[in-house]
Amino acid sequence: MSKIIAIEGIDGAGKSLQSDMLYKELKNDYNVTLYNFPFYDRFFGSEIGAALNPKIDTAVIEPKSMALWYAMDRWQCLKDIDKCDVIIANRYTLSNMAYQSARAKSREQYNMIDWIFELEHRILNIPIPDIYVVLDMDVNSAFRNNLSKSQRSYMSKIDLDIYERDRSFLQNVSHIYKKLADKYDNIVVLSCDECEDDKLDLMTPERIHKSILNILHINDII
Repeated sequence: MSKIIAIEGIDGAGKSLQSDMLYKELKNDYNVTLYNFPFYDRFFGSEIGAALNPKIDTAVIEPKSMALWYAMDRWQCLKDIDKCDVIIANRYTLSNMAYQSARAKSREQYNMIDWIFELEHRILNIPIPDIYVVLDMDVNSAFRNNLSKSQRSYMSKIDLDIYERDRSFLQNVSHIYKKLADKYDNIVVLSCDECEDDKLDLMTPERIHKSILNILHINDII
């Protein structure tokens, strides 16, 4: 069975960069595959991309319905995972839990989290990751990173999608990630902020990468 390492965090936290750096680090020693979820060029992922367009009123899409698209995209892409030693996932079930529960009413958030876990891991039999590494950073820093992103395949022009542009929503998602880390023992939260001369700044990508490797070694993943 492949070992699954999932890199998580809010939009702008550097998941894609760190997933790619980790893939390059491990590929010489392991048969490793990198999955960047969702797959916007596939059937289910294309529907997700359309829903993330700021011209669409995503508020009318019920959170469970949105969660189904993400779950099915993952299910479609993970059918042959036993063919490699290590899978690195840029986003996984945890992001579905965090983002869709953040969209749900407060009294329904915990039920949403449990419902998505049931859907992905018990109904669709999507394997549970060996470890989640959540990149935690100040929302303002993440928002600045979002502003510097190039055009994405699911957007018609260089623009922020509905999640990337909403700081208060991202703050809520960040808070939920931390609550999920208290709920599940396969989640490690990595702080990417550091305070120097009373100023909050981001760790360099290289330092974050080394910290991820250290977490994986400590937890006997690699």
